[in-house]
Amino acid sequence: MKPYEELLLKLIRSSVLQSEEDFSEFSDFEDWGDLFTLCSVHSVVGMTYDKLVEVFGDKLPEKYAVWFKHSAFKEMSFQTVRSLTFINFYQRLKELNLAPVILKGEVLRPLYPKPESRTSLDEDFLIDERNYEALTDELTNMGFEEVVQGDDDKHWVNKKYSVYFEIHTTPFPTEKSFEKWNKVFDGYQAKTIVNDNGIISLSREDNLIFLILHAVKHFVFSGVGIKQILDIALFMREYGDEINMERVKETLKKVKVLTFAAELTAFIKEYIYPDTRTFGDIKL
Repeated sequence: MKPYEELLLKLIRSSVLQSEEDFSEFSDFEDWGDLFTLCSVHSVVGMTYDKLVEVFGDKLPEKYAVWFKHSAFKEMSFQTVRSLTFINFYQRLKELNLAPVILKGEVLRPLYPKPESRTSLDEDFLIDERNYEALTDELTNMGFEEVVQGDDDKHWVNKKYSVYFEIHTTPFPTEKSFEKWNKVFDGYQAKTIVNDNGIISLSREDNLIFLILHAVKHFVFSGVGIKQILDIALFMREYGDEINMERVKETLKKVKVLTFAAELTAFIKEYIYPDTRTFGDIKL
């Protein structure tokens, strides 16, 4: 890895996992532009800013100090507003018995020391297809409008509050190549849980399987970002003791993504969280 890539991983470990890190090898670091670009691409400026200032202080050139500060404030302030607005809308849907299952986003944000630093452009809803019309009727009453409609993904936006929802009736696209993946989640409705923040999510096991399969999908079509890897690392750290990892491994093996999961968790163990359990070590 290049020095600015190594530095980013250390900043993330120190900030998000709150691990003790030695930054002395970066005493002469000068690739601030490359670091800022990498942080921006992965939307982790807010996650790393405080630690960056703590470690480098006056060594951070003024131009980049301004860039990092402005971007961190923008990322986290926007996410704070979006999250608060989302929770208000979601509570109204719960009162109407129309609350969908939430994928990623507000389910994962509480796992971070600064939840607002885990940004997302939209919130992903998973609903039974039979409830779609009732849900969207209520979203319309709340000031939302549909902006994109596909066979699988429906995008709704409230322009006044800049809140975006992506609504799914299946966890993954309905095309044949994802048929086995969707089959994994048959009956998910009976296993959903309510999190401490009131958000309804998949069960812990289903959620971990979904996060890994979602990472596979991104890897194939566009690449996996560091936030996706962090989501999985933090989820396993927080809920690993509640999850039947053997069942998860067996499920991943059935849909032929176990090798990917093993490599992904090996990467997490090597570069993110040393105490993570890898799928290469778990025995069936």
